[in-house]
Amino acid sequence: MEAQRQELMAGFDDAQRKREHEFRKKADDLSNSLLASELKVRVVVFVLHGQSILAACGMLCVPFIRHGLYLGLD
Repeated sequence: MEAQRQELMAGFDDAQRKREHEFRKKADDLSNSLLASELKVRVVVFVLHGQSILAACGMLCVPFIRHGLYLGLD
């Protein structure tokens, strides 16, 4: 009787460990997917921010470029 109980408990423990492993694996996969998405968003924001800075710099340079062309400094 005791041997049967230990065998059942061992089977239950193995099944429980397997379920916990699968749960952790799924949680890790979801976490990795979320982190990858957050990284993509940060890269896009960084690129867009950089483009807006370049555009602003370009707009600041326009009067100087026009003035140089007006003076024949091209």
